[in-house]
Amino acid sequence: MPLLQYVFVNPDNPREWYRSDFVWIFPGGYTVVLEFDGMAKYVDPTMTDGRTIRAVVSSQSERERVIYACGADRIVRATFEEALQRKPLVDKLVGAGLPRNPRTETGAPPAIPFLVAGQQWDERLRQSWMRSFHAAS
Repeated sequence: MPLLQYVFVNPDNPREWYRSDFVWIFPGGYTVVLEFDGMAKYVDPTMTDGRTIRAVVSSQSERERVIYACGADRIVRATFEEALQRKPLVDKLVGAGLPRNPRTETGAPPAIPFLVAGQQWDERLRQSWMRSFHAAS
């Protein structure tokens, strides 16, 4: 099962963090990130904060750089249409290394640590951090 809205914190700047849509962390640390993309984030003024498409793409590239620096092995981008059709999305995920049936191919998912600024947190600390983060926002 993926982790939803997983937070990656820039190891060089703990104040900079990015939330990913779906993240799978496998035994041994192999990590796959799935991001759903749509055109609105490039052209809708309420989502671009008045930035140009070029600036939005540049920000996305920096975001990916940070996610890779946090240990992601693959970032998969998918559209809503691919999810509706299912096969294109499944093909992308399998191509990135996700098994078709993780319970039978890798066993039950392990407890997954939360990485922040190069430190591993256990699930209890991650949940506590998320509660405090949401209370502050």
